Amino acid sequence: LLLLLGSNNKAYAYPNSTTSQMQMSITLPKLTIVRVDKENNRLIGLKINPSDYQPREIWNIDFQAQGEEILKTESNDQLSRDEYQGFEENNGDIIYKYVDPNILAVATFMHPNHLNIHLINRINGTVLYTGHIFNLHSKKSVKITIHENSIALSYIKKYSERIGGTTLLNEILYIEMYFPKIENDVKEMISQYYSEGIYVSDINSNKLPAPVILTQTYVCPIPIKDILLTKTKQGITNKHVAILTTNNKIITIPGMVLNARRPTGSAARGIALKQENAEFPPYDAIIPITFTSALNHEITSSALKSLTSVPYEYESTTLILARGVDVFVSSFSPEKKYDRLSTDYNEIFLILAVFGIIIGALIMSKFAQKKEDKDSKDEEYFVVVSAEANIFFLRRK
Repeated sequence: LLLLLGSNNKAYAYPNSTTSQMQMSITLPKLTIVRVDKENNRLIGLKINPSDYQPREIWNIDFQAQGEEILKTESNDQLSRDEYQGFEENNGDIIYKYVDPNILAVATFMHPNHLNIHLINRINGTVLYTGHIFNLHSKKSVKITIHENSIALSYIKKYSERIGGTTLLNEILYIEMYFPKIENDVKEMISQYYSEGIYVSDINSNKLPAPVILTQTYVCPIPIKDILLTKTKQGITNKHVAILTTNNKIITIPGMVLNARRPTGSAARGIALKQENAEFPPYDAIIPITFTSALNHEITSSALKSLTSVPYEYESTTLILARGVDVFVSSFSPEKKYDRLSTDYNEIFLILAVFGIIIGALIMSKFAQKKEDKDSKDEEYFVVVSAEANIFFLRRK
């Protein structure tokens, strides 16, 4: 089932059948459609009437009036599962991910060489965050990806040298969004979970507080064609960043490496000395790259252009698809396959062990029954008669 938006902003369902119209009548009230008008550099928020598919404009942002050109747009899945998952900070406090499926990330270019990143609530058109990057080398180098509360933006930046030359660096800006609420009482958090719930299935973006934005910039030592954040079925497994290089290799980077909460300065030195919080090592601007860990290390691929991540049946695994002249698909387990047995597991040994446990349990139950019968036979009873009241007492010896 497809929803097509015409040049007049009118929506059309394909195929146009009774079944599709019924589905549209259920889905359209939940959706806010954002039309990206790159010709006029505008974003237009639309609501579609389920009865006649007529659009209604609810907001618009004119970037052209601000001297900006729209380069890339990415958004979360509006119908995705929403959850709030806590993280533990160095001091033991718990913070919550700002997981709003209605976040739209927009990368724009401003003359002469400025790159801007905007995070927009597509329900009401509110701009939640704007970041600025100067000395952009090429508009074509800009790539953006978003998943849950994380956004990764890659680009080539130009640095001037003292001797008059220039240096080009591939950089990745990593953005994370969190709720302003911080929980430092675990007992209170558990109580709140059972009274209100830590996550809800229907987020009202109009009522959510503004997120706390954390950012960090990293230097990638190799050129980047495309970038993505891995997706899993329930969002429990930690995200990894996958990059497609100019030599058509797919390299994955752990989320703890590209993280906006890696400590810097004196905090980093303190953690390094105490060897605490290994999940977030001290900040290092250079991303370590291991070419032998590429997903297609042993395969030669030609002219790959883009990456896509799709959740797999198992929570520990995601599928990564690379498209171009060739098509490459690979399963990837960021935290190993913790929810299933390995392929080299000895299934025969498992079956024999289960049968052994069952047989052992049956034998032990037989011995226990025999012992119980023997103990009951060994019990002796005698009768005491009271002549005065003609009362008989049965006592066990």
